[in-house]
Amino acid sequence: MVSTSAMSISAGHAPVKQLTRMISGRPGPTSARLSDLGLLEEERSAVVLAVLDRLPKRDRWMIRARFIFGFTYDEIGKQLGVGRARVGQLVARALRRLRGFIAEQVGQT
Repeated sequence: MVSTSAMSISAGHAPVKQLTRMISGRPGPTSARLSDLGLLEEERSAVVLAVLDRLPKRDRWMIRARFIFGFTYDEIGKQLGVGRARVGQLVARALRRLRGFIAEQVGQT
């Protein structure tokens, strides 16, 4: 597996902003709360990065690999030793967890 330390990122990193828009652009309580709070894009990115660290190591790695570094499901699958379909399932689960953590974080502010 590719080292997660080699996948260090910051809130100002353009792909982080893209991930943030993807997560907060979906309808639901998380996107509504982020928008209602009037958080700036930089603040939203910081929230995503803060909660990203709450994910299990493998989920965190997959999210970074897919949405920040642009790995394909096939490339991620090779690193994890699973097929493309399984990667899709794992990424979807990781995104659900991430959205849940964001909803908790925004609710605490």
